[in-house]
Amino acid sequence: MTIAELRSLFERAARALMPTADTTPQSPLGQLGAVLAALVAGAHHRLDILRRDSVPSTATYQGALVWAQALNVEPAGPTVARGKAALQVQGTPFTAIASGLKLVAETNQVNLVIDGTYQVGANGMVVCDVRTIDRGTIANLPVDTVCRFVSTPPSLQETAKIIAPLSGGLDTEPQGSFQARVAQFFSNPPQGGSTADYARWISEALPDRLIVGYPLPRRAGKGSVDLVGLAMAERSLRLLSAADQEAIAAYVADKKPATDVTRTVTAEPVSVDIELAVTPVSAPQYQSDFDDAGGLTVQSWQPDTRHLQFTGPLPADMQPNHRLSLAVTVGESTGREQRIAARISADTIELVNDPNNPVPTGLAAGDRAYAGGPLVEPARQAILNGYSLASDHGTVAIPGVNQLGPANPGTRYGSWLDRIEPSRLAAAARAQPGVDDATVVAPSATILPTDPAATGTLPPDETETTQVLLAGQVIVRYA
Repeated sequence: MTIAELRSLFERAARALMPTADTTPQSPLGQLGAVLAALVAGAHHRLDILRRDSVPSTATYQGALVWAQALNVEPAGPTVARGKAALQVQGTPFTAIASGLKLVAETNQVNLVIDGTYQVGANGMVVCDVRTIDRGTIANLPVDTVCRFVSTPPSLQETAKIIAPLSGGLDTEPQGSFQARVAQFFSNPPQGGSTADYARWISEALPDRLIVGYPLPRRAGKGSVDLVGLAMAERSLRLLSAADQEAIAAYVADKKPATDVTRTVTAEPVSVDIELAVTPVSAPQYQSDFDDAGGLTVQSWQPDTRHLQFTGPLPADMQPNHRLSLAVTVGESTGREQRIAARISADTIELVNDPNNPVPTGLAAGDRAYAGGPLVEPARQAILNGYSLASDHGTVAIPGVNQLGPANPGTRYGSWLDRIEPSRLAAAARAQPGVDDATVVAPSATILPTDPAATGTLPPDETETTQVLLAGQVIVRYA
């Protein structure tokens, strides 16, 4: 009961016992009722917390910390940052670039290394994957950061530039992830070789990153355990390198029972584009920035001037600083909203230059643009990273696309979710404040990853890969 309800209850009780008594809020009895109501409400709140904290699965974060101390579970972190195709290096054409070359960011002295081997292209440039040596949020280097080689190799320029933001650098493990690990440890304590043990061993193998472990028991036969690890990250940054897999294999080999046969399995990505149309409630703060009349069609895009021309006239209410989403048919796009810098002509706008939110590659004639607004990014984040639902037993975490595990047909390997279902996408959007309804445009049906071992007809050496679904272009637009 709320304080107001308790206060009303005390007032009715006082009138029943003393019909002529003054129980108005300013009277002594009224003030006493207010104090008693607050005390009872506070006691109920404290008892509710104690009830939730009695087990880790429903505990508050503070309660989880107490359980973690008792179970000897520590928050992970800090972690390194990584970037896919994030560093532009220039040099003499066809110069080889070795993995592990060290650089230092000029702005904050963060140390980083090139991740993988590369060769400078005929145009004198090459784009490389990178990871930082330093850990924490400071390692999340933004676009246009200039980095200098510690020891410049011959035929390469002394500096290189970050062209895609680095991410994944955390000072400590997120609360939700930490609470889930504590609850898992409590429910499945170490047993020296259980499925839960293998999941923990995989996640512990790379201490500079947050990894989720997915053991696949008996996938290659009786007594076998295949090992899949995925990083807590977005899109392709979830995938592990060959070196990461070797580290997992070596770490697990030191922990596992001698009779178990283990191997690491590569997660092959399957990118899935997602599009939803949301209907807002009537409150004005949830409406779209402008009326797009169902969407605009792109006529041309000029990257040098950042001018975006449409096939028809601009909406009359479209203004600078309004948001819009760009849906491309070819190229690379996250679906994040862009900002309008200015109206250039009757059919052309200029987009804001945000290095950390580049315009989709491949933007061309025929692509679509939709009005943005306050519902778009919350719904996108719920679809990608999950959301929480309150229940009588505490808060329930609903996973997003970035938390999907590898192919798990019929939940034969574990309880994790591996598929993208339209109904779940719509539910994620509807759970956000201000959303009255949501319709999934794509995908039109459930998307399932494939496990080559599921048929049981392939020899073990042909099942060293399995699929995992990754978010492609995620467009949330107004209906």
